[in-house]
Amino acid sequence: MSTEATTSPIREKGAARIAAAAPHTREAWQKAMEGKPDFAFTWGDCWKQCTEYTVNDIEAEIGLFTDVLGLSPMILDSDRGMFTTPDNAFYLTVVAANAERPATVPGSIAIEFMINDLPETTAELERRGLTFDEQPGPCAPGSPLHTAVFRTPHGVRVTLWAMAPVAEETAGGQ
Repeated sequence: MSTEATTSPIREKGAARIAAAAPHTREAWQKAMEGKPDFAFTWGDCWKQCTEYTVNDIEAEIGLFTDVLGLSPMILDSDRGMFTTPDNAFYLTVVAANAERPATVPGSIAIEFMINDLPETTAELERRGLTFDEQPGPCAPGSPLHTAVFRTPHGVRVTLWAMAPVAEETAGGQ
């Protein structure tokens, strides 16, 4: 089956879902999602998801994930590193680029983490030698969501997301 023959009906379904996503109430959303098939996978026993990308400087990318971000390696050798978080909720693999697998274009993927304390986390990462492209701040004026952005040595954009701290009320309810 050709790619176009496979993609066209999937594209039509995707376009219909996007159009259906316009409702802004829970009831309208649930109605729009009626008929959606069940999840297609049954998870295996090890990891559930892993994103992989190829890099020109494997040592620098491995150094970032292990010695700056503190991820634990599951696989580590001269041409591949697979990493996970302490709770095994996130997995990532970096592979050395070669003739058969050229380096991933940095802007083609991005990594995002939702964290608890953005100011504390960014300060700690800066102490570990990381430089931020965008310092912590609201993702849009007045938004309770704040972000900070850095790039991996390969140039992959990493965004840290967090809810802004809630201002404590002053004495007397003011």
